[in-house]
Amino acid sequence: MDISSALLALTQVAVGLIGFSSVLIALSGEPRNWSALDTYRIKGMLASSICLLLLSLVPFLLSSFGVEDQIVWRCSAGAIAVLLVIGMVTNLRGYLRLSDADRATTRPPFVWAIYAVGSLVLAAEAAAALGLLASPEGTYFLGLFFTLTLASYLIVRFLFARPNR
Repeated sequence: MDISSALLALTQVAVGLIGFSSVLIALSGEPRNWSALDTYRIKGMLASSICLLLLSLVPFLLSSFGVEDQIVWRCSAGAIAVLLVIGMVTNLRGYLRLSDADRATTRPPFVWAIYAVGSLVLAAEAAAALGLLASPEGTYFLGLFFTLTLASYLIVRFLFARPNR
């Protein structure tokens, strides 16, 4: 498999997700009229899509500086680990600020399942970054797949699980 082609395809998918999210946001009316739940979901859709775009480009950036392939993949896995920590903490803070009714709308078992899977992916990415796994590029793609799945899930939930609409 050509890794560069796969990364470029993921980059294109990320751009598409960002564009589609932007259209949804534009059609959602004035930002001052958004509910706390809509704001929470919009931030999640955009953040995960933008992270997917940026993370898909990290190996190209590192390679352009002449970094050795094994280090490229370890650093790329480390970048995913760092962004996962930042994203999970930021998202959890936003989630806990939602009202009980809004949290119930998000289907808490799904939310906690996403955090559990995210934590497993985070552990794998950190292990790959530290050189504890034999295939850091595979772990890196696992992180990208998780981010892609999360972005897609958040867009679908924004479209089809909106209370009082």
